[in-house]
Amino acid sequence: MHDYKVPFKEIIDSFAIKNGDNRQCLSSIDRLFEDKAMFADYVTTLLMDLDDVDTVSATISSGGFGDMRPMMMGGVSGSVSFTINLKDSRKNSTGENEDIIRALVENIDYTLAGNITEAQVNEITVSSQNSTQGLTGATGVNIKVSGYDLLTLESIANDLTAILNDSEYITKVDNGVNQGSDNVKITIDRTNAMSYGLTNQAVNDNINLLYANLAALGATQSLVITLEGVDYTLDLPNETVAGGISFDIFGDYLNFLGGVQLFDAATLEMINTYTETSGMGIYVLNAMLPTYVPGTPVQFIVNPYLVVTAGEIVMNPMSLDPTLTSLSLAPLYVADDVNSITNIQKVTGFSTINTDGTNRYLNVTAQVEEGQNITLVSQGVIDRVNDYLDGDTFAAYGQGYIVTFEGENESILSAVSDLALAAIVAILLVYMVMAIQFQSLIYPLIILGTIPLAFTGGMFALLVTNSNLSLVSIMGLIILIGVVVNNGIVLIDYINKLRESGKPVIESIIEAGQTRLRPIFMTALTTILALFTMAIGVGQGAELLQPMAITAIGGLIYATLLTLVVVPTIYAALNFRKVREEAKQNDVNKG
Repeated sequence: MHDYKVPFKEIIDSFAIKNGDNRQCLSSIDRLFEDKAMFADYVTTLLMDLDDVDTVSATISSGGFGDMRPMMMGGVSGSVSFTINLKDSRKNSTGENEDIIRALVENIDYTLAGNITEAQVNEITVSSQNSTQGLTGATGVNIKVSGYDLLTLESIANDLTAILNDSEYITKVDNGVNQGSDNVKITIDRTNAMSYGLTNQAVNDNINLLYANLAALGATQSLVITLEGVDYTLDLPNETVAGGISFDIFGDYLNFLGGVQLFDAATLEMINTYTETSGMGIYVLNAMLPTYVPGTPVQFIVNPYLVVTAGEIVMNPMSLDPTLTSLSLAPLYVADDVNSITNIQKVTGFSTINTDGTNRYLNVTAQVEEGQNITLVSQGVIDRVNDYLDGDTFAAYGQGYIVTFEGENESILSAVSDLALAAIVAILLVYMVMAIQFQSLIYPLIILGTIPLAFTGGMFALLVTNSNLSLVSIMGLIILIGVVVNNGIVLIDYINKLRESGKPVIESIIEAGQTRLRPIFMTALTTILALFTMAIGVGQGAELLQPMAITAIGGLIYATLLTLVVVPTIYAALNFRKVREEAKQNDVNKG
């Protein structure tokens, strides 16, 4: 929502696509962020093709867009939110663009949207607002880190965080990583899996078997397991349940998952048939078996009393037929074994992913200590970050990672650049009007000489009131262009009228100053009084425009006082020859 190049930016905000809550006796298998990121990239591309769209960014929240598999009580929700900045010069109004965007997203071709289907989306909202964030600029330092791999982005963000923490006058540093819940990441070794005749999908299907038993225990504590791009939400008992089982007794996640056995497709078919007909799963807690040693971690293991008879799974503890366990191919995980089918580790996931359609990004932010010069402090940070970007540490991350500065200093510099152009245009227009009025190219220049005086006064007022130079205060300087020239016009116009009546230059200047003193002061005073309440911050929200009022008042006071001195002086200087001739003629007349 930040756009520092344009003072007032129309945006389409909080366009969100959400999935359902899925509250039923099923558990949602939440797809990895990658699926949602691909979907966000696709929609972003569609939005960027619209005529009036300038920039698009997307934020992907955790949860949601999940396939439904028969598991247990649970449910998640999630969304992908887009922020759309519209161009300054656009064909359609904000409301019309809102309708266009709504029509576009409601008619998305989901066959091109990756793994996300239309059935998984139950809500689309589009709203608009005027962005005024650029009026005061971003807070402190903002460094955008763009790239694709999230872990690499996090590493770069941590490097930048360390630089900021080690910089003077920098506080409240944030690496921009919105940490999600702890996940258990399971990485399948395809070579080892294939040696047992198992594909990635076969491993996924085997993991699903574990969930059938968990429903009977109750679900109060969640554990997320990621398998080849699919997040499995595993709900485990947190409170003591039947049999005195509590979450603590499960031990660590490696022990817990180490009890999961993998089966081939034919055995899986038998298991599914058994589950459907009996309503029971195949896994039991080893704590329920006579062989369990008290005090050791609890595991989910294949029920040893399940046997295979005539190609069917039955419960028969006395049978000598092959047990189901004897038909397993391999355990899901074997500790310290290079031949293990999976590698399992606990990781901290991302709760959100930001994307602009091309890259993912993180925003590393910090604040500048109160009372410090933002530009000077920011420049010190920029120099240190540039040294980091030129070093070996950053180069080791490889190509495709971009670091840009988007903080308050950059906001001010961008605003100054844009408004400087606006000020130049305003000055030229004022000059043209005055040149036509005075029928002269010289006299308007005298009046324009009051503008630097106004700017000086405005900057001095900011200094006295300990206010920062911002976009709002710069707008106050532009307002002064039209206000302060009024006093000069009144004075010069009256001087010219007196000269036309035959009076000498000096006499005309003195009389004009005396005659126009009161109107000039009254004009300035009424404007100052009108801005006074805004300058002292009276009323809710007045602090937003307070710098503009302070700048305008300071510039107007300074320029008004000096106008009565500078403008007549310059006028007399430009008419020096005439003044000297009139002085000589006056001496002759006296003689």
